[in-house]
Amino acid sequence: MLEEHEYDDDDNDAVQDPAIVLKRQKYKTRLYVVLLAAIPYRNFASNNVTMHSVCSSIFIEPEWIKGLYFSNASQYGVWDFRTTAHSQFKLLSSFCSFSKEIISQTESDIDNNELVTLYLLSEEQTQMQIDGTIGLLKNSASSQMITYLDYLRHTIQTNYLVSALNTNLIITIIGSDESIRTAAAQVFYSDAPNTNPKQCDREKIVTDATLSQVIYELIEAGLVRKMNPMPNSTIVNGFFTGCTPLEAL
Repeated sequence: MLEEHEYDDDDNDAVQDPAIVLKRQKYKTRLYVVLLAAIPYRNFASNNVTMHSVCSSIFIEPEWIKGLYFSNASQYGVWDFRTTAHSQFKLLSSFCSFSKEIISQTESDIDNNELVTLYLLSEEQTQMQIDGTIGLLKNSASSQMITYLDYLRHTIQTNYLVSALNTNLIITIIGSDESIRTAAAQVFYSDAPNTNPKQCDREKIVTDATLSQVIYELIEAGLVRKMNPMPNSTIVNGFFTGCTPLEAL
């Protein structure tokens, strides 16, 4: 074992130990200070949200919706605006409310989101990062609404939910001297004479809403389930009727 005086402490470069050289290494610790910038968007960005004008119109107001309520709505016929008007605008009001909730949550997410960077960004780089983040949140908000609508359509189509308004399936009572029985009839629409009609259980049907002048009780039984407008009907411009209020909307 070497004695203390036999170690080369490297103080004298002229002295070289032929057997072993142990050098004392001095380690210097360097302290690096990393500045991480994390700034909430609400501190430097503002939101400007524009909704469709219909969501701030009279069409979603309770007074308008209540005015379109008819206790015997299912008796006006599948072609008549009065049959589905109340349900359509009630759905529209619900969709607008749901959209506002999603927008409010998205605005909160944007405000609480942080711009995080290790470097000083240029104005262009900052804008690109902000636009990217907001774009993702906007797509997420749109996806929520679309997913909800797709769920409603899928549920109605898969289970073929029967509307209480008699717009996609009509139950009729057939009586005779010996018995009384019921029969289900599909609602259909004919584009032209001598063509195969469209049926609600097979495809989506949407046509112009009308106001019929014919009293429902006087309509021929064979025409009750036909969505084509009655003669001398008045077209309600901008509004539609369909197999369900959701489709008509």
